[in-house]
Amino acid sequence: MNIPEKKISRTLLEFGEPLLGLLDDPTPEEFRAMLNIVIAVWNAHGVSMANKGGRGVYLEELARLRQQMAHEGAPAVLLNGLDTLSRRREVDHADDPRCVGEWDLIADGEGGYRLRCEARLPG
Repeated sequence: MNIPEKKISRTLLEFGEPLLGLLDDPTPEEFRAMLNIVIAVWNAHGVSMANKGGRGVYLEELARLRQQMAHEGAPAVLLNGLDTLSRRREVDHADDPRCVGEWDLIADGEGGYRLRCEARLPG
C-alpha cells in the first residue's frame, strides 16, 4: 500500500477546489458545510477500496449523498460539483487509500482558518 507523503489536509483542499472555489468569502460554517461534502466523497472512495464491494459500494454511497443533497434543495451547481469530485477522486487520487477521521477548522490567528484532519486507513 502506497501512502502519499503530502498531508491529507492539503490533499483535500486541492481535491475539493471545484466545490470550495464556489464559495465567495465564506463564513466558517459555510466552509465547514462544503468540507463535509468534500470529505464524504473522499471517504466513500477510500472505504470502497477496502471493501469487497469495491466501486459498487462507492457509487451507492455517492448516489445516497446526491439524493440527500437534492432532497435538502442543493442547487444544480453543487450537485454537478459532486460529480466533478467523484471523477477527480477516481482519476487523480485513485491510489490514495487514506480516509479522513476527525477534522476541524482552526483559527490561524490572522483572520483565516486552516484545516486540521486525521488520516486513517479504512478497514
